[in-house]
Amino acid sequence: TRARLGGVGQSRASSSHDLRTPPTSILGYLKLRGGGNNTPQQEQHYLEVAYNKAGSLQRLVGGLFEMARLETGGYVFEHQKLDAAALLGEELAGAYNQLEEAGKLPEVRLPEGPLPIIGDKGAVGRVFGNLLQNMIRHGGNPMVITGGLEKERVIFSFANAAPALKEE
Repeated sequence: TRARLGGVGQSRASSSHDLRTPPTSILGYLKLRGGGNNTPQQEQHYLEVAYNKAGSLQRLVGGLFEMARLETGGYVFEHQKLDAAALLGEELAGAYNQLEEAGKLPEVRLPEGPLPIIGDKGAVGRVFGNLLQNMIRHGGNPMVITGGLEKERVIFSFANAAPALKEE
């Protein structure tokens, strides 16, 4: 089994690289902040980037922990009534700074009101989060996320241009 930290099945070597990158960025931006010759705007920017990278690291470590639990059979899905539209909104809010920095703010088309599902809140959130991370890393504009009810099922679509897509 391969770890799926960033969405697409990545090798463990690639995953360990992904785990090293956020702390390196965090330390770099904190060093820049401590330089002493920064404007208040630069200081704020460095702190925001470090904060976002810390969030990325937290998600990666959480994904690794969840993967280990899945591999050992220690993960039990907790099924409950959820609003899938609200969960998507939470993930979009969490990824907003990354999407904005990448110039990849998706158009979101959802019906008015909730999209009720039965599922595990953490698992559904991770699926949405992984799809958003894939859009940020690999997608191009335009990006459109749609959701709705079709034949008593909640259906979501994450669509984006893929300029570097290879035939294989």
